[in-house]
Amino acid sequence: RKYVPDDPFDGIHRKRAELPPPKALPWAAVLTDIENIRGRPLSPRDHALALVMLYTGARVGEIVSRAVADLNLETGALSLTRTKGREPRTVHLPSTIWHEMTGYLFWRAKMFPGSQVLFPARHGDTLDERMVGLIFDSYGLQWSPHVLRHTYATELLRRSSNLVWVQKSLGHRSPATTARYLKMFDEDKIKAAELMGQEVLESPR
Repeated sequence: RKYVPDDPFDGIHRKRAELPPPKALPWAAVLTDIENIRGRPLSPRDHALALVMLYTGARVGEIVSRAVADLNLETGALSLTRTKGREPRTVHLPSTIWHEMTGYLFWRAKMFPGSQVLFPARHGDTLDERMVGLIFDSYGLQWSPHVLRHTYATELLRRSSNLVWVQKSLGHRSPATTARYLKMFDEDKIKAAELMGQEVLESPR
């Protein structure tokens, strides 16, 4: 560049590599893994924690910082304030797991009577993200806690086909971030092929 009058690189921009889609696991397989979180002194806490993360798509840091008062079991609403974008949001638990959370809260009140933390550590204080990873590892789970967020987003998009729902649920500011979850599954490809075949067969000649 220093030896020629015209910059040969002028107007040329480096192409940014496209990020791979976030890692997600089959929904049924993750549910089976979570159901196998049993048999340890604090397994009711760990089981409930994994369920809440899977069914809300919340980040680990957003969940472990919650107090019991942040969860409204009458509506299934869980208030999140420690978010990545620093904008509070509310996530909702499906009614199908409310009974699980009711049982957990009863157990938690007996085990940690002086703690206000929704998912307390052994001494009633707040878990940190590293501890959650170690807890899941202790059950032999082959995935990290953050995979639950990716699995939730992928499954919600698959069931609803509504990218805006996924964006709002995850708390993404940019739709481009959510668009990374767009992935076509093999069964979706089969449905698409059948739809196209149906259109051809029904079209007038």
